[in-house]
Amino acid sequence: MEAIMTIAPTLQKYLDQNITYEVIPHEPTMSSMRTAEVCHISGDRLAKGIVLIRDGGYLLAVLPASHHIQLPELRTQLGGDVSLAKEEEITHLFADCAPGAVPVDWHLLCAGCHY
Repeated sequence: MEAIMTIAPTLQKYLDQNITYEVIPHEPTMSSMRTAEVCHISGDRLAKGIVLIRDGGYLLAVLPASHHIQLPELRTQLGGDVSLAKEEEITHLFADCAPGAVPVDWHLLCAGCHY
């Protein structure tokens, strides 16, 4: 039996109360671009979240799946040291999400985030 990605319960509860949406079932993938492919949507139409660390807190970058984050440019724009969060940090932040899944509306799900 093949695994199917599900929506985080906290996010689903929020969406059900506030937004009309459609869940597109798909098998787990290793990248957001692959997710877009298996869901038959353009990578430009699928948002991905990337958790960053800056000044001891977390930031969330949201960009199209077809794009890559450019840390040197981001460091120049933000004027500081910015790095990618480690997988174990992401797992802790989004406890009800599948490992590696980062919601783009993280204030609903993030336990202990610093804004």
